[in-house]
Amino acid sequence: MQLRLRQSRRLLAGLWFVVGIFLILIVFLQCLLGKYETRYGDAIGWLLPTVMPTLSLIAAVMTAGLFQKRKDKYVDSFIFWLAMGMSIFYLGLVAATIGVGAISEAGPLAIMRMSNLWLGPVQGLTAGCLGVFFVYPDKSSTID
Repeated sequence: MQLRLRQSRRLLAGLWFVVGIFLILIVFLQCLLGKYETRYGDAIGWLLPTVMPTLSLIAAVMTAGLFQKRKDKYVDSFIFWLAMGMSIFYLGLVAATIGVGAISEAGPLAIMRMSNLWLGPVQGLTAGCLGVFFVYPDKSSTID
């Protein structure tokens, strides 16, 4: 089964923007409430590279799409659901890291530093799946 590329992009962008902005808001509020004491720069410095590259790419592609001719393009539904599943899994890991860090005896910054061991590889896999949608050559009308 195939899905429209434009609709698939919108669904993925919606997920990333809603969850990404929510995560940024949570860490921002934690900073304001003193969760990271004077090391709030470390918390922000951990969070931004986990979500901003993908959000920036999606925003750029979606904005550039406003100026392109509309031609229906399609993508295999398996690829879409794989990208959606990997996105949910990755963003869930980021949220879990923030949540566990908030209650961990090791402290939130220690958990954030440790999380790079699993977030890095999962982020790479997720970016690879999303690349089909947001780094896509416009030469064909179907992605298989």
